[in-house]
Amino acid sequence: MDEPRTIPPRPPVVQQRMFDDEVRRSGSPFLARRLVLPPAESSHDRLYDNEWWHVEHRPDRRGVPPRRLPHPGVHHLFEKG
Repeated sequence: MDEPRTIPPRPPVVQQRMFDDEVRRSGSPFLARRLVLPPAESSHDRLYDNEWWHVEHRPDRRGVPPRRLPHPGVHHLFEKG
């Protein structure tokens, strides 16, 4: 099995610029969304304060960022159950 890839965090201003560039290239926001989403709709979330490099694809969140935790060791304290 391949090692999981991590995606570096992308600041909202960079995500917006990428979306705007794609709108210009493709000609419409509808077509642009096929390749890049605006920052409010992007589902790649940073989860932990101490892991600036750890970003996860979270389509289940529908653009709502999860509560950021200080580190992975406290994740179980905040899980619903």
